[in-house]
Amino acid sequence: MQFDTDGLQSCVLAQFGMTPVTRKAVQIHYDVNRHHWFTTAFQKGIIAVADSLRTSHLSPSARREINQCYGNVIKKPLKRVHMVKVDQQPNDDDFGVFAIANAFELLSGRNAACKYIHQQMRKHLISCLENGKKNKSQHFQRDCKILKMNDTGKTSI
Repeated sequence: MQFDTDGLQSCVLAQFGMTPVTRKAVQIHYDVNRHHWFTTAFQKGIIAVADSLRTSHLSPSARREINQCYGNVIKKPLKRVHMVKVDQQPNDDDFGVFAIANAFELLSGRNAACKYIHQQMRKHLISCLENGKKNKSQHFQRDCKILKMNDTGKTSI
């Protein structure tokens, strides 16, 4: 599946600066302050932040990257950030697969607020990487319960 979008710059090279996008975009970021990957997307005038290790604020490195990445398509990008309710990773190791799954959901226009079937995520990603276009269903398998935010800001079902 191909998407008409900008972004997907190197997470490693982004530490030294990012090339600003010029239109609809998605980007996976590496937050050096939290040692964690998360996804952003510029769509319909907002910057959606999909973070599987939710925090109440963006770190300095995340703020810098968002400003650099989206500064050409929107004035004051940090004022247009919308934290998307996404599934939370069950451990400290799965941030990469969650960032990729969230990027795919945002690009596909699907509701990113569904809970993934965690035990199948890595297997699915490996299958996609090995089989490419041969995969009939490239979406990550999900439990169709919609996630809601509780009063503490944590995601729950």
